[in-house]
Amino acid sequence: MIFAFPAMFLKNYFYYGAYKDGIHGVAISVLEGISRAVRHVKIWQYGRDADLGKVEGKKAGAV
Repeated sequence: MIFAFPAMFLKNYFYYGAYKDGIHGVAISVLEGISRAVRHVKIWQYGRDADLGKVEGKKAGAV
């Protein structure tokens, strides 16, 4: 999860050649990195909630 952002940023920036697009390539690479990091956090969060027995669609503490 910690390496999701830098890994995706570097992959987009260098492997896919976003460096050729200047500042636009940097912006796209940053956004792709953020997107990947958020995805990893959400997957971790859903897994953690499932381990705690929370049911999707119910608020915590609701009866």
